[in-house]
Amino acid sequence: MISGFNSEKRVRIVSSEITNFLGLLNDSSPKVQYVCLCSLNTICDLAGVSILKHQNFIQILQMLVEKIKISELHLKQVSYILRNLCRVCKEQGLQNFTSIAGDLISVLIQESITPNSSLQSLNDAMLAIMDLLDVSGNSELHVKQINFILDNFSKLGSLQQEKREEVESGFLTIIQTCLLCLTKGGDIGGELLEKIYKLVINHFTKKN
Repeated sequence: MISGFNSEKRVRIVSSEITNFLGLLNDSSPKVQYVCLCSLNTICDLAGVSILKHQNFIQILQMLVEKIKISELHLKQVSYILRNLCRVCKEQGLQNFTSIAGDLISVLIQESITPNSSLQSLNDAMLAIMDLLDVSGNSELHVKQINFILDNFSKLGSLQQEKREEVESGFLTIIQTCLLCLTKGGDIGGELLEKIYKLVINHFTKKN
């Protein structure tokens, strides 16, 4: 419905109704929650700035952390929502995710690399993670994610080969994203770079 209004009116409508919407997002029915997530994704696409600037923005993100865990469908929708919000963040020059990006990334990784999750869900989650890292502006978070991957890269043996290879590819791309962000701030340590170099060499040596 809001697609028929100009951007200013969209923001006003969303801002006035978001509290009621959050109540529905906390409904006891997973189906109702999923429909709300689909609607929220549309809102974020068309009027994302109203969500980013809402006084309950952090509360909204905290709710999304919990919705990721419900099912694969919920995970996919939350990934779409986060990607839309990150896009608007970049367009508006905002850094709204700094305080909670780490929680979102941790749950996205945890839920997307399970043996039962689909490759599409994994891909959606990885794209959302890279967008979150890109807009977070938090060098400590970037270093933390690199160290997490360095510690866990060799612990994916329980996954089927195709899934494991996709996770490994996603992890390497996350490292690349973190390095690009760290390069902008000049915050890359030599020891960290050496560990990354060894990981990459060992990975591609084993593949060949």
